Amino acid sequence: MHKKAVAGKLGVISLGCSKNLVDTEIMMGQLIKAGWEYTTEFAQAELILVNTCGFIETAKAESVQHILEMAEYKQPGKGVCRTLIVAGCLVQRYCKELSTDIPEVDLWLGLAEIDKILDFLQAEQKIRVSALATKGSNGTFLNNQNLPRFQATLHHTAYVKIAEGCDHYCSYCAIPLIKGRYCSRTLNSILTEVKDLV
Repeated sequence: MHKKAVAGKLGVISLGCSKNLVDTEIMMGQLIKAGWEYTTEFAQAELILVNTCGFIETAKAESVQHILEMAEYKQPGKGVCRTLIVAGCLVQRYCKELSTDIPEVDLWLGLAEIDKILDFLQAEQKIRVSALATKGSNGTFLNNQNLPRFQATLHHTAYVKIAEGCDHYCSYCAIPLIKGRYCSRTLNSILTEVKDLV
């Protein structure tokens, strides 16, 4: 039996809601399947992924703080990070401002593109900001059960994302601006994922 080559070590921060955690687990699943080894020691991680929240002011501030903290691991003597990827709701809503203000980030990934994280990482011609993040349009990603997923929760619990977005434009809520209109997965897709998780 051949041992899989390790691409490097992967450090991950997932902020925000349980839907965001599912997105993080799907990105981790793709990266781990491609040979990245998960570590909780950020100073040892060559690749760091921060999945952000942009829902309320305190969450935005926390996301920016974590991005800046992880960028420190790119400094000699502090860490070995070669690539810092930032994804999530904050990116979807404020990518233009963030990509200007925080140049240490190697890739800003829009919400609808988290299933393509490997494509962006392995591309010969590197881009810094994904197309959907640049547009600032609302983005939706609904898992299909074919994507690998790394379960970050305790083994007896798991979140299943069945829908995304919202059709109600309440004055106090940013979800429709970030995630777009309400859409849900098919019943068959949900049942298949639940069976796989069990």
